[in-house]
Amino acid sequence: MNDVLNMPLILPFDAIDRTMLAEVGGKGANLGELVKAGFLVPPGFCVTTAAYGMVAKETDLEPVLAALDHAHKGKVPPPGALAAAARAAILAAPLPDEIATAVTAAYKGLAGDGGMVPMAVRSSATAEDLPDASFAGQQETYLNIVGTQAVLEAVRQCWASLWTDRAVAYRAQEGLNQRAVQLAVVVQQMIPSVVSGVLFTANPLTNRRQEAVIDAIPGLGEALVSGMANPDHWVIDRATMHITQRHVNEPGVVIRPKAGGGTEQIRLPAEKGRLPALTDRSVLELARLGAQVEAHYGRPQDIEWALDEAGTLWLVQTRPITTLFPVPKPQPVNDTVHAYFSFNIAQGVLGPLTPMGLDLFRQLATGVAGLLRLPPDPARASHILTEAGYRGYIDVTAVLHSPVGRRLLRGLLRVGEPRTGDALEVLLTDARFAPGGLKSTWHGLRRVLRMAVRMHVPERVLLAFVRPDWGRQVAQGRAEAFLAEAARPCAEPAAALERAVALLTSAPERMVLPLIGLALLPGLASFELARRLAADAGRDDRMSMVTRGLPYDVTTTMNLDLWQVATKLRADSAANKALGQQTPQELAALYQRTSLPPVLQEGVRGFLERYGARGVAEIDVGLPRWRDDPMHVLGVLANYVRLTGADAAPDIQFRRAQVEAKTAMAQMGEAVRHDGAFGPLRALVLGWLLQRVRALVGMRESPKFFLVRLLGRSRELLEQAGAGLVQVGRLEQADDIFFLHIAEAREAFAGQDQRS
Repeated sequence: MNDVLNMPLILPFDAIDRTMLAEVGGKGANLGELVKAGFLVPPGFCVTTAAYGMVAKETDLEPVLAALDHAHKGKVPPPGALAAAARAAILAAPLPDEIATAVTAAYKGLAGDGGMVPMAVRSSATAEDLPDASFAGQQETYLNIVGTQAVLEAVRQCWASLWTDRAVAYRAQEGLNQRAVQLAVVVQQMIPSVVSGVLFTANPLTNRRQEAVIDAIPGLGEALVSGMANPDHWVIDRATMHITQRHVNEPGVVIRPKAGGGTEQIRLPAEKGRLPALTDRSVLELARLGAQVEAHYGRPQDIEWALDEAGTLWLVQTRPITTLFPVPKPQPVNDTVHAYFSFNIAQGVLGPLTPMGLDLFRQLATGVAGLLRLPPDPARASHILTEAGYRGYIDVTAVLHSPVGRRLLRGLLRVGEPRTGDALEVLLTDARFAPGGLKSTWHGLRRVLRMAVRMHVPERVLLAFVRPDWGRQVAQGRAEAFLAEAARPCAEPAAALERAVALLTSAPERMVLPLIGLALLPGLASFELARRLAADAGRDDRMSMVTRGLPYDVTTTMNLDLWQVATKLRADSAANKALGQQTPQELAALYQRTSLPPVLQEGVRGFLERYGARGVAEIDVGLPRWRDDPMHVLGVLANYVRLTGADAAPDIQFRRAQVEAKTAMAQMGEAVRHDGAFGPLRALVLGWLLQRVRALVGMRESPKFFLVRLLGRSRELLEQAGAGLVQVGRLEQADDIFFLHIAEAREAFAGQDQRS
């Protein structure tokens, strides 16, 4: 027993479990866990971190560690030189007798008195094979180590490998304290494998958790993990246990053990018609074994395995797969396949949302759930919004199973984001999402109908269908009234937080539903009915032309407004000079100091009064708005001012698009008029519908535009709340509040002053 660290120097695998990371490192803890769970693992033991700690203390690495703490400041040698100094010190240090005695005894316990059984000696750091970071390959592995002295030397080399340049740099990148990482060493009987490989219990390339992936090569697995050999490859559907992909490759290089110790590389000649390294039976046996390991750990695993001459499969390592995209939370309450719609991707936001940004969208989903009268119990309620990797997803499984829902979804996607539409079209042909019967359709539709009746949606939609200008004006008026109410000042920081939350909860009923029900739905219905009438005459190919140059489209209006600002700036020499000679970043800084030329300053200010709540990744309340950083707006203005050629002007292009739409409408009407006896009547109806398409479909951007403006107001309230938390010492700066969840911000207000 080591009196200093109060820890055994040696632990056999059967005395280890996954909780003993500090004693035996990640690799050792996983091997011990596998043994205790009854999996077939080559016998071995761990030289614990107590042994490394004893050597490190006697070596006195403290000066090197202290220097590494400050290496980034450039006042000491670079990290590579410091790492080399640490390695040299470990290798030069004398091996304490008690460590040598303990390792020798443990080795003889495995190898017998002859002591000539080959071993694999592997590093096992306390910062590897963790649930969130594997750190695989950062330390060394030594194969076919034969004899006591060779094992002791391999252990020493493993200790030194904690300080390779790569390992030091990787820990620095991951923000780990260099002095906090310790090293154990795994000494394990080496299997003279005929075939070796890796098994992923989930597909790391596609993120499909129902696919297992196996790579296998002849000989020892080192050729595979080092990238020297080209493995045979299988993909297995775990649900059916069928092999869905099989690729037999030329390995090129095989590593085999040498007599007396060590390994050798053998280059194999190309072999036409070579048999795969594994039979299908062994492939499926491995997949089933991997499923058992995953079930034990409760998460997908990256497993190293070896097949010996007798056909026995041995597990030589397992670690979590840390590269898989997270699964949605909360997860479905049943085992059926679910489909999730990413509103991140639909809005062009590929990165994660801030915690506060995601929470506010949860509040928006809470408002939708309230409208539909969904039960609050998540075990019984449909999950309107789920999260994976701080991206927001909507569970559309029930919609795909509903014939009515599928038709509505198709209609929405025809005028929505095209890539999302293409992806969902694929799901509509997937047998797993086949439409259900009348009962399943009615179950979801009933909630929507009840909400619609309660909110007087049918009569309002019908009235908007007949009087589109009225529907559009009422919808916009209600949204503006809600925004005006949201703009009221809030006195207390804690109250500002609660106001921000309440605004998003109220938004579906107060703002989003009127915009959709009074304007967008009648417009989409008109579009679909017109398309069907035109399809009968073979001219539905012109429908996309009808939606060009739409009026009342806020995005188009915004671009035209900015173009009007640019046309005024062209006549001002000082504004032209500033836009032509300074970068958008420099211009943005001058704007914030009100130091731009007056015409430019005033033009940008006026534009931002209307559109300043917009921004890059604007659906995330945690990210800056244009009013916070107008660099994008100034960059577009600079391009507009330099624009040459009348045809390229946005207003000219808009008018041209309107003419093209009018021409397409006339062509469609003419085709329908001459299609059958009722052609003239149908042409009249088509024209009436197309007028409504032009009057209402431009509103498709309005729900988002008004929601973004509401998010802008919520951001102001949250900045006020953040400033309040700064004053009481709970945050360093106000913007930090966006990296808290709502519950954490509430706890911060409830806590005591950190400075008291």
